Amino acid sequence: MRPATDHLYHPDGYHHDLTEAVRRIAPAFRRVVIDRDRGDTWVRGGYDELGRLNAPRVIRESHLSMLGRTAHIIVADEAGCAEFYLVGGEDIEVEYASDAHRAECRGVVRVLAEVLGYERMDKVEPPAFGRPQG
Repeated sequence: MRPATDHLYHPDGYHHDLTEAVRRIAPAFRRVVIDRDRGDTWVRGGYDELGRLNAPRVIRESHLSMLGRTAHIIVADEAGCAEFYLVGGEDIEVEYASDAHRAECRGVVRVLAEVLGYERMDKVEPPAFGRPQG
């Protein structure tokens, strides 16, 4: 069983670009680390993986369009710590190492959603094919 993921989205479908999102996030937490190089490395790694999977060129190029508008972000304060990749103009997925880690981060993720004007939704993984429901 995979740990839970929080999905942050704007209820009206509007998403901030990277610059605006960082402008809102930076003053909201005691500690913020913004690593654009790590963001671009993550994008390139995904592009390479899509190539290994023989994904169509249009999908690989679409993925590569995230270069320059992606950052790895760590936010922390007394409410906990969370890290995620922020792609300007898109929803945010916050993945956790464990369910306990998710519980520790609940306050930080709530603040993150508030400063961006986003809603938080628990992401539920669909059951594996053939797995009995129950």
